[in-house]
Amino acid sequence: MPARPHAALIALVLLPGCASEPDPMKGLNNSEKVISIRERPTGAGVVARVEGVELTWQDLSRDFAELSGGRVIEEAALDRLLRRRLAEAGLTVSPEDIDRERALLIDAIRAESGEEIAGELFVRLRARQGLGEHRFRALLERNAMLRKLVAPGVEVDPDEVQRAYDIVHGERLRIRLITAPTTGQAAGLRRQIREAEGSKRLAFAEAAARHSSHPSSDRGGLISTFSLRDPSIPSSLRTAAANLPAGEVSEVVAFDNAFAIILIEERLPPTGVEFSEVAERFSREVRITKERLAMEDFARRLLRNADIQVLDPGAHWSWRNRAEERR
Repeated sequence: MPARPHAALIALVLLPGCASEPDPMKGLNNSEKVISIRERPTGAGVVARVEGVELTWQDLSRDFAELSGGRVIEEAALDRLLRRRLAEAGLTVSPEDIDRERALLIDAIRAESGEEIAGELFVRLRARQGLGEHRFRALLERNAMLRKLVAPGVEVDPDEVQRAYDIVHGERLRIRLITAPTTGQAAGLRRQIREAEGSKRLAFAEAAARHSSHPSSDRGGLISTFSLRDPSIPSSLRTAAANLPAGEVSEVVAFDNAFAIILIEERLPPTGVEFSEVAERFSREVRITKERLAMEDFARRLLRNADIQVLDPGAHWSWRNRAEERR
């Protein structure tokens, strides 16, 4: 599992989206798999006035369709598909389920940012995603529906809980990294560092600053500490670091469409927190993370397998772009 499951939760919980104010899904086909857009909402209601001149939904509908049509259709379609699946399974979503989704999101933000700025970050996240009261409530309900459908199939393995604990409280490594576009260039830098007089750490940092293609080059190749148990770290990097003595330069390894060498700056000892003290919390976090991944997969499969016909040209353009993002 990722070292910080809450970060993934924030990323996903905003992904599926939610129902939008005007309903573009009129004329929903009763078929199991077909959702068609029969009519575009072009009511004559006044949306705004610009120096006394009225702007109506009719005036703005094309712009809205291109800007957000794909997202709105995706949200409305997913909402209807999920409700149908819930009904077929004899399940319902309660107000308590929705409140739990809100609490999970707030807890995730708090875990990532700290109590001091969690409230402000929460407001910014909603603003950035265009989540007003209506859409935010619908997003929470949608996530509650997704969780209700996938949670019974999620199982937590004790080894996963142990790994999550090890990632946070076990030994961690601080390393420097150099990446190069070819194995020859990486090998040449390795040879240069090993033959340098004086500190290999200093030679490595200088070579990283001058030659590394990795974003850490401006820090002399220094990257965030990590655990060898963390599967989100490329396996080639973990293998190279596993038995490498501090201060030594690794062999060249394949890494992220490039070639890399590393140097161990420091091996940080375990935190001393006993597994028994935090096992329940890590079990809960592993479950939430696995549910989140299952929710994402379920939502994508629903949308991929549904026959969604978008007839409005602007909305179709927007929908096609959204479909590319979902792949």
